Amino acid sequence: MESNEMDVEHRSYNLNTAGCNRSIGDELFADYLTALGNRRLLDKLDSEWQSRRDGAQDSMIAPALILIDLDRFKHVNDTLGHPVGDQVLQLVAARIENVLREEDVAIRLGGDEFVVVLGARPASSACIRRKVHANDAIAAAECVAERLIGLLTKPYLIDSQQINIGASAGIAGFSDEATSVDVMLRHADLALYAAKQNGKGRHQVFDPSLEARAQARRQLEIDLRRAIRLEEFAVVYQPQIALENKALTGFEALLRWVSPERGPISPDQFIPLAEEIGEIHAIGRWVLREACHEALLWPESLRVSVNVSPIQLDDGGFVETVLDTLAEVGLPPTRLEIELTEGALMKNTTAVRRQLEALHDHGIDIAMDDFGTGYSSLSYLHEFPFSRIKIDQSFVRRERDATTEALVGAIIGIGKSLGIQTLAEGVETEEQLQALQLQGCTSAQGYLISHPLAADAVDAFISKLRRAA
Repeated sequence: MESNEMDVEHRSYNLNTAGCNRSIGDELFADYLTALGNRRLLDKLDSEWQSRRDGAQDSMIAPALILIDLDRFKHVNDTLGHPVGDQVLQLVAARIENVLREEDVAIRLGGDEFVVVLGARPASSACIRRKVHANDAIAAAECVAERLIGLLTKPYLIDSQQINIGASAGIAGFSDEATSVDVMLRHADLALYAAKQNGKGRHQVFDPSLEARAQARRQLEIDLRRAIRLEEFAVVYQPQIALENKALTGFEALLRWVSPERGPISPDQFIPLAEEIGEIHAIGRWVLREACHEALLWPESLRVSVNVSPIQLDDGGFVETVLDTLAEVGLPPTRLEIELTEGALMKNTTAVRRQLEALHDHGIDIAMDDFGTGYSSLSYLHEFPFSRIKIDQSFVRRERDATTEALVGAIIGIGKSLGIQTLAEGVETEEQLQALQLQGCTSAQGYLISHPLAADAVDAFISKLRRAA
């Protein structure tokens, strides 16, 4: 753990006191906050590499580049303020600098992004000069990246306050395809993105397939933005029934995208992208309005359940959006249920709780989706105003053994004890339905009851159930 003494020591650090080959000695090439190098230095190193490469000098080292991005750093700035964030960045820079050799250079690109260039400069005459194969350089970069991630993840102590962040890294090497800093940075950025997609707190080496994936993602982003503009989306509705009497209680609104060029695209593919590029707000508002309009056409006893992304809750105007939509459409708040996963509760807990309580106070039901798949669901049930928990379909579809029975029974028992209804997702067989009924589950949805229905098929389904009753 870092001490305040180390913090003071680092803030007085000057690049001119660094090793001979890392000494910059020119403020033009130094980052004002951390005293590491800046982007200008990276460009200068690029010129040096090109000259050495053109001259085919024996001392040429195949450089490797590590692009580092801090995880959860934005939360530090948002909660503790930018001055504390700046001190964290200075401590991060000190930890990075402590790992490097004399021929390596550390650079802050800006914000919470850093670059470490291994073999940026030839070793001094006191060091052994040798050519380094590109593969060896990448292998060395992986070792350094692992060490850096471990080091940067350790707690920081600032003004007697412990701060925890993480780090992810992308690695790229100097090669026939990447002979400049710009190309290496682009490759490292693609690798960094892949590392973050795979769970953060890890490193990824650039692979040509990442470039192909990035191009495919870029095309999907273009198609997604066009789909929003041309209204290529549709909402379908999956029925939910009460297990006590098999009566219809409502429908879950599910978003679908059928692209004219691509055909049906899974929500698992386009929803994360929409969240990443900020379009989930527009999509979420559209789905809410469509679902409320449709629900207004149903019998008054039925409600509609709408899924909400964690990103939507980051918007301070979410409650106002929901209430304005209900007022505009004319749907009573008691006929709307908002569904969210545990992921929506993990960030900015106080603000999320305040929003959910405001919705609940207006008569809107709140449901936790995919219950049992997270780490802190039980504590969330106590903290948030849930009226229903949805048992994840992975529990429902498992082979019915003693362990599964016990897990499902425990979830249902928790719901009963807290006065919270339970709904089982993914019910596909009569055996599953009967088992859930015997255990006291409140309601269910799944293919056994009905596949998701187009809006114009809902009336026929309601009429069919009435005739069957």
